[in-house]
Amino acid sequence: MTGMDIRSTTARASVRITPTADAAGFGLDGQSSFGADVLATPRWYVESGADTVLGRFTDNGKGAFAVKNNGTFHAVFFGGMRMEPATIRAIVRYAGGHVFLDTDDITMASDDIVVVVHASRAGAKTVRFPRQTDVYDYFKGAWSLGVPSVTFAMEPGETRYLFYGVRSAIESRRLPAW
Repeated sequence: MTGMDIRSTTARASVRITPTADAAGFGLDGQSSFGADVLATPRWYVESGADTVLGRFTDNGKGAFAVKNNGTFHAVFFGGMRMEPATIRAIVRYAGGHVFLDTDDITMASDDIVVVVHASRAGAKTVRFPRQTDVYDYFKGAWSLGVPSVTFAMEPGETRYLFYGVRSAIESRRLPAW
């Protein structure tokens, strides 16, 4: 399925992964390790066939995080446990997906209608859209027209609904006023 040769080992050991030099080029610069430092058996690793090995098990150097472009699809192998949000965002970008938000807040989005942001932490949030668009901030009742992104402050636990697309199409939905 991945186009990579995957093997297992039955030695109970940590699944902590140390990044390789290639991790920075993948958008994972600044990370000192990946995943949880827990013991597991079996552990799975990439033996061969990866285009790029992004991380290796800290204890034995075997390929623990790798990617391969198979032509019609991109494959990712991650032999650790618990991916950090930055790792997930890098994988989405590698696969050609759009990342709306670069913070570790909870984000739900559809292709062309709404982005929901639930703040994990206080601070400024910049939501980037796949194209220039009109944006309606539902709870604030405010429009941003013809923009590639919107930035706003949020408090922990706050939720925002951002409808995006063509203003007339958004207005035709007759959203209820709460």
